[in-house]
Amino acid sequence: RDVQWVHAEGDYSRLHTDDGAHLVRLPISELDERWAPHGFVRVHRSYLVRIAAITEARLTGGEPVVVVADAPPLSIPVSRRMLPAVRESLVRAREAGR
Repeated sequence: RDVQWVHAEGDYSRLHTDDGAHLVRLPISELDERWAPHGFVRVHRSYLVRIAAITEARLTGGEPVVVVADAPPLSIPVSRRMLPAVRESLVRAREAGR
């Protein structure tokens, strides 16, 4: 629950929390499968983001990104292939929050 976002590093994944970053020996694809039901969305082949950590989404234009409430805020790229799923996840999260 402390992980805000994940960055793939080969067969490893770097988990980013408020307390820092932690390298684990798990591929991001496995984390994606395990964590999707718990509020994470794959936004790029190299990035997995906790939906609740997204403070802003710019999903139009040449470089779609989501902004994560990091210190300082971080823009994470959204791939064109993942764009529809990211949009849908954000809409579902917003509707569930009402």
